[in-house]
Parts: sequence; structure tokens; C-alpha cells
Amino acid sequence: MAKRPALPAPAFGFIREGIVREEKEVARLFTRDFAKTPEGFKVLIFYSLLVMLSYIVFAFIVPKGVILNLPSGGYIMFSNVVVFVATLFVVFGFIERKGWSYPLAVGLYLYSILNSILLMLLIDDSLLSYVSDILMASLLFIVVINGLTLWYVHDKRHYLMSPARLRFDMVDKVFVSGIYLFYFFSIILALTFTIQFITEATGSVDSILDGLRSKDMAASVSFCDAQGEHRDLCLVSVATIHASEKGADLVCQMVGSGIYQFTCYQAVLSA
Repeated sequence: MAKRPALPAPAFGFIREGIVREEKEVARLFTRDFAKTPEGFKVLIFYSLLVMLSYIVFAFIVPKGVILNLPSGGYIMFSNVVVFVATLFVVFGFIERKGWSYPLAVGLYLYSILNSILLMLLIDDSLLSYVSDILMASLLFIVVINGLTLWYVHDKRHYLMSPARLRFDMVDKVFVSGIYLFYFFSIILALTFTIQFITEATGSVDSILDGLRSKDMAASVSFCDAQGEHRDLCLVSVATIHASEKGADLVCQMVGSGIYQFTCYQAVLSA
């Protein structure tokens, strides 16, 4: 078969310059449309992107089974990827004022509400009490914020379905204030969790290590069974101390909490 003649360099350069110009024009128009987007919708777009990022983190970085009684298999990853793609379409529709973005956004935020309620029911009972409380408070607040978001999108649906301009009214003020409150609450919650976790974990680990001193693996496991809510933390410590010994992975299997079991296996595999 005869080879096709190569495209002359000048022609190739002309086509490439045309593609670059087209890409720049699309980017310019998209940036211009975003600049003209009302303040309330800009806040909504950034919030939606934040939610999208959280689903990607759960899909590819932190398996949900780590903190919840859920299988971290293909379905969980698939559903998170679907939410990611749907959010991209919603954000594009908001900026370009596409009518189809309204029903898609309603479905997306309804799913987020139902998903958060489901996760509240499936929080791992073997987690430390303060961790469960923080997760429960976070999910409850997410339900409230997504409900507020759903109300805002429904109230402003005419902006997506008609060329009418959108005024910054009381609905926008309530919504924007709610989102900023969500950000503030998230920061406070993260700081509270970090400080409490470090404080309790440090004290508990010191006490556990004192009790494990000079014990073999079998005696250490028996010691951990008497540690109450710190049993899983104790077992992780045992597996870490005896990581190079045969049977350390079996200690990890005794851990009830998903997040501690995940940490336990990581410690054993890295030994």
C-alpha cells in the first residue's frame, strides 16, 4: 500500500495555529460567561466543584469501606465517577445558562441528600465515639446545605431557562451566607477532629504501649481484648510492633473498624 504524502510543513503550521486560536476563543468566551454569572451562582458553582472533588477523593483515594460499613468495590467507584461527570455538566450548564442543567442539578443534589442520609445510617459502630459524632454532625450539616442548595436552584430556575437577568435578592443572601457558614463549620470541625484525635490517640497509644511491653503476640492480643473502645487501636499497635513476624496480618483481621484495619494492613505491608 502506497504511503500517504506527508502534510507540508506550512499547511500543518496553519492548521495548528487555527486550532490554537479556536481553543483560545472558546476559553475566552467561557471566561467571559463565567464573569457575567451572578454572584449566587458563582458560589453555587464553587460549592459544586468542592462536592465533586470530595466524591473523587472517595472514589480513588479513600475507599468508603474505610470509614463506613460499605463495600469499597466497583459500584462505589462507578457511582462516584458518575457524580463527578454529572457535576461537570451541571457547572457547565450553570455558566452557559442551559435549561437542561436545572433538572440535572435537582437530581444531583437530591442524590447527595439521600446519599448523606444513607451514610449516617451506615457509620461504622466500631469507630471511637468522638469520631462517629463528628462524622454524624458533618453528614447532617451536608444534608442541610444540600437542601438549601436545592431550594436555591429551584427558586432561580428561571435564570437557566430564560434570558432574564438575575438580581441579588434575599434568597441569594440566605444561600451565600449558608454556604460560607458551611465552609466555616468545615474548618472548625477539621481542627476539632485533628486536635482531639492527636490528644486522645497520643495518650491512648502511650498507655497501650506500656501494657504491651515485654509481651509476645498472643499475650498482646489477649491484652487488647480488654481495652474496650481502644481495642482496635491496641491491635494496630500489636500488628505494627510484630509486623515482621508471621501472623501479623491475622491480627489485622481481628480489627473491627474499617479505618483502623486499613491502617493496620498498611503498617504490616510496609514492614
